[in-house]
Amino acid sequence: MRICGMYIACLAAEGPHAAAKVRDWLAAPDAELRSSGWQLVAQLANLDEQTPDDWFAKHLVQIEKTIHSSPSIERASMNAAVIAIGGRSAALRKLASAAGKRIGPVEVDHGETACKTPDAVTYIGKLWERAKKFDSPAAAERARESMRTRC
Repeated sequence: MRICGMYIACLAAEGPHAAAKVRDWLAAPDAELRSSGWQLVAQLANLDEQTPDDWFAKHLVQIEKTIHSSPSIERASMNAAVIAIGGRSAALRKLASAAGKRIGPVEVDHGETACKTPDAVTYIGKLWERAKKFDSPAAAERARESMRTRC
């Protein structure tokens, strides 16, 4: 379900109703749909140049308040959203890194896999290191081919 939810979020991020979908999906009673909502927030952080940074900053506050009490699948997507928001701009890097420090380690049940939940602060730093040729990691992602055509 996680891969499908992420792919749906990638597709939704390319459409004109993405912000409305974020509102709907994050308000859903179903944890898997809320997880897709957080994946959509992450995709918008990477792809949508029109949404102001304060929209993402508000979502960081929401994540910080609720991540540890949320279901495992949602925690994984929230952590991914913190990381993506941290790659959007220098100002959001600072906010997301500070939020990541306050959040601390995020426990996610990955089942019987070797998957590990990345530390948001460390991963945000790696994103910026890899995107040296661009203004931000999000700018590097926008330069890539669409997820729809990559998959």
